[in-house]
Amino acid sequence: MFDGNGPSCPRHYIIVVHGIGEQRHNETTVEVVNRFATARAKDKPGVPYAALLPGSLSSLSMRRKGGGHGWSEFKGIPIDPAENVDQSETFDGTRATEKSGNNFRFVDMRWSDLLQTHQTDFGSPPERWAAALIKRLQPPFTPVNWSANWVMPLLCEIEQTLMPMKGLLTYYSKEAARAVFQDVIGDVHLYGDYARTRGQAVRRFHRVMDEIHLRDYVQWCRFERTSADENYVPPNYTVIAHSLGSVLSFDALVYAFAKESIRDGTDRHTSGCLPFPGYTEREDSDQESWLGLLSELMREPRRPNLPRAAENWAGLGTRYAQFKQCHGATMPKSNASLLYHDCPLLLWRDHVKHFITLGSPIDKFLTLWHHNYRHMGLSHHSFPHAWSDNWLDDTNRHRITHYNLCDEQDPVGHHLDNTQECPNYGKVFNTTIPVAYRDVVFRRYSVPGVAHVQYWKDQALFDHLIHEVIDEPPSPQCHSAGSHLGQFVSKDFIEVDGVYDMALVWAYIRIPLITSVITGLLLSYGWIGWRYWGFSLSSAVALLAGILLWSSPRPFEVYRKEAKTEYVARQNWLMKRLLPWKLRRGILANSVAGSVAWRRILILLNDHPNQAFDATEAEERNVRLSLKTRGNFQRVFRPRVIWGIVIFLSAAAGTWGGRAHLCVMADCMVRPPLWYVSILVLLTMSTVYLCSMVYVGLIFKRMKKTMAPASTTSPNRIRPS
Repeated sequence: MFDGNGPSCPRHYIIVVHGIGEQRHNETTVEVVNRFATARAKDKPGVPYAALLPGSLSSLSMRRKGGGHGWSEFKGIPIDPAENVDQSETFDGTRATEKSGNNFRFVDMRWSDLLQTHQTDFGSPPERWAAALIKRLQPPFTPVNWSANWVMPLLCEIEQTLMPMKGLLTYYSKEAARAVFQDVIGDVHLYGDYARTRGQAVRRFHRVMDEIHLRDYVQWCRFERTSADENYVPPNYTVIAHSLGSVLSFDALVYAFAKESIRDGTDRHTSGCLPFPGYTEREDSDQESWLGLLSELMREPRRPNLPRAAENWAGLGTRYAQFKQCHGATMPKSNASLLYHDCPLLLWRDHVKHFITLGSPIDKFLTLWHHNYRHMGLSHHSFPHAWSDNWLDDTNRHRITHYNLCDEQDPVGHHLDNTQECPNYGKVFNTTIPVAYRDVVFRRYSVPGVAHVQYWKDQALFDHLIHEVIDEPPSPQCHSAGSHLGQFVSKDFIEVDGVYDMALVWAYIRIPLITSVITGLLLSYGWIGWRYWGFSLSSAVALLAGILLWSSPRPFEVYRKEAKTEYVARQNWLMKRLLPWKLRRGILANSVAGSVAWRRILILLNDHPNQAFDATEAEERNVRLSLKTRGNFQRVFRPRVIWGIVIFLSAAAGTWGGRAHLCVMADCMVRPPLWYVSILVLLTMSTVYLCSMVYVGLIFKRMKKTMAPASTTSPNRIRPS
């Protein structure tokens, strides 16, 4: 792919793509820089590498007059690990100067501003889009048994658990509710449901990459070229994407290999998925950045022995046919011919070496919003089979190596089985490496949910990525003994001692315990105060709060249903009178049920039925993290229940004995001493705890039955079309 007499180690750009939520410039990239600096400085212990601020990256970015998009390059983070032997090159946040081009260059791919703008204009409330998504995944829109069996429980948990929390959070803080349910959760819906957001985000990715690539060529022509005989060696690119950013990056990389007639809207794919709406809409800054870059290219070089601007221009047109086709190989005479093309030029397309996804929901998007991915080869009996037309560029010979890494406690990510089975996946990504070594789920972070943002702090994870993926080229024999990629599935990396047990404790024990303590304190204050100090408004409110936190009537929901005549007609006379008082789960009940349900969903996401693969694939997948669930629930659950019973019986005995003692002292029914109140509180809390553990067991049994693995006779969810 490379030619000429350029350096043996070409420039390497690390493209960092953030996930959901509001993101400031370089907020995510700064953690990646610190991880790279630490990995390159293993022989210099004791040096702090966590003091870099996002502003430092902004001030060091190579940008034209502060505009456009650029990169940050620091001393002490070399591309070649053997170069970092000089103590003077220790990373301290100083910009690389003399060795410019020999260090990793970091690029912040920011796109949250698109999500924020579209969310304000087009976003829907979570309860509305979740309900619509549930309907869309049922007949006639989606055939029976086509979706994975984790889909409906996941959506139902969103509807039943998150929506009540939204109402409570909105009551206390509208700004906090907006930040969680609109700016974070709403981004998921916006990217999946609003096609123009997807198209404009993919265009942003392509345009920024074009700008980086052309800026690299300008930088090389004017400063880094050593002689007129030296040929340009294009840089390498590694894309590191997190969460929703991995879905954007996946779409952008695949769409980059689509035919130009598809991307510019001349042709339309028969599936209706292509082209992406909004992709050809230019941003206001596109033209200004483009003209600035080309004016830089036409300036005279730093040294007189280097080629002039006209030769640099012609050289770029010779190397990249799309550039020559759009702008000509000779220097244009007017700015009119310099207009940025409606479709990005994709100068960088054949130079992306690695695609690394962390906590990626790509599989979830292909399942939940399958109508957006028919061009990948998704099909079932209700869809036409005319999608096998060749919409990908026939000249494509480049393959990107894709590594997907995720923690088992991350509710967003997990394996990408559906994605990698798509017929068109292998036309863009390298599949010579066995899937078990490039699609890995591990157990390294113990707190469920919080695991989704722990990747940036995991130095061991980045050490493997840098030393075993980026530094060492992948080999088809990577699954052999002693292979570098085998480290991703080594026992000491894939499962940290104690993490799994801690995850079970959080899901089945700690959250129920926390809710029991809250409820027990409220109920104790209510009934003890009422019993011994007389009725008061505070004790009544405490009792009511303790009850409503677990269960409450839902008259407003029922009244909305009663507005539908056909709904009322189906109810008998008794149900018509009882419906307004039909109870729903309260906030604490939702927390307990949600923790158990998510645990079961995570287990199912790791389920890989052998009947879906041939013998070789099944053998390869055996090295994956396997969730041995039999007995684990009982192992964690039973001892806590036993301790709860012991505490309950002890508190009951103490209450009985204490009451008898107080009666003997003629103090019965008169303000009890503190020690007796403490026993009553303990009795109440232990009673609530045992009830909550019974509730945990019921939810566990229900989820286990609901999410039973599909039978072997179920149709494949993905088939080549």
